[in-house]
Amino acid sequence: MLQMMTELDDEENWAQSDESVEEDSDSNAAMAESSLDRLACALGGKTMLPIVMAQVQTMLQSPDWKMRYAGLMAVSAVGEGCSKQMEPLLTQIVDPILGFLKDPHPQVRYAACNAIGQMATDFAPGYEKKFHSKILPALICLLEDHSCPRVQAHAGAALVNFCEECPRDILKNYADALLGNLQTCFTIKLKELVEQSKKLVLEQLVTTVASVANTFSTTFVILLMVSPSRASGGSNSIQEAIAKSWSHLTSDSGSASAAMRRSFLIMFHNATLSFGLSSTHRRRCGMISAEEDRTPS
Repeated sequence: MLQMMTELDDEENWAQSDESVEEDSDSNAAMAESSLDRLACALGGKTMLPIVMAQVQTMLQSPDWKMRYAGLMAVSAVGEGCSKQMEPLLTQIVDPILGFLKDPHPQVRYAACNAIGQMATDFAPGYEKKFHSKILPALICLLEDHSCPRVQAHAGAALVNFCEECPRDILKNYADALLGNLQTCFTIKLKELVEQSKKLVLEQLVTTVASVANTFSTTFVILLMVSPSRASGGSNSIQEAIAKSWSHLTSDSGSASAAMRRSFLIMFHNATLSFGLSSTHRRRCGMISAEEDRTPS
């Protein structure tokens, strides 16, 4: 099965694609990964983990990116079924995987994000408590990987998994770096949406921002959304970026398609509610009507 997971196609424009990764469920690699997951759940970690990890260690050292990719995806696949046996070994597993976030091949970086995000769910909340100082800075840094939208978006997805399970008193220590990076990335991706109709990373950022907002208390989030530039008299913040994005997507002159606008309307609405964006501000951007604003909740 591990060998089958390496049967991947070389996609020439994979790194530049603005489309989400759609796995072919009938491909050998996808079927092998699914089978490995089910086998781990059926046989358990005592049987499966020693066999899998012995092979994975060799795969991760391979010069072939497909081997490294498959090894990382294998870690993601067996986490649920081997959780009891894997948990004491997490330090030995997590530290090497973090190194692959800087792998020269984008699909390997993507697989590393996948493994980190999956373990955030499988081993919560102990995973978040133990590895926050290593994982959060690494994922925040990866949001700056503008060379590959798919990796950038998957880093945002991994952050969602981690932040949803991370205790608030831990996450708040990373608020400045996390929200500052999200704001910068949000602004860049909004410009790409307007000028090039690229939406993959921006779509994920909205989900990530809303997840972070949900973890923090509303009052705390509102305070943190004010950037240093705004504190000095500027007007840049994630709230402003969301509002600008909404205005562009709902305008007749916007470059986004009707289907894209509909999907973003739902996500932006949920995200702005999470941030406590004022009803006046939302109404000015066309998010709610004056009648809705007056309607008691």
